[in-house]
Amino acid sequence: MRKAQSKLILNGLLKQTLSAGELVNYLGLKTKTGAFKRTMKDLLEQKMIEYTLPDKPTSRLQKYRLTSVGLALSKTI
Repeated sequence: MRKAQSKLILNGLLKQTLSAGELVNYLGLKTKTGAFKRTMKDLLEQKMIEYTLPDKPTSRLQKYRLTSVGLALSKTI
């Protein structure tokens, strides 16, 4: 897992749900890089974050939120 980027993503999601585009801006990136996409995939697979619209993962309205696992981890980092 890409620890630095993962930590920033988890911190960004502490206060509110964010879309992928909003997370990219939060991280200071210009576009969704390959590393960003891999980090998001890792966080989803490890159940640290989840979709707000689980039935529609590619929806333009999709956002991400912390799970209880992600919340607990973000407090320890």
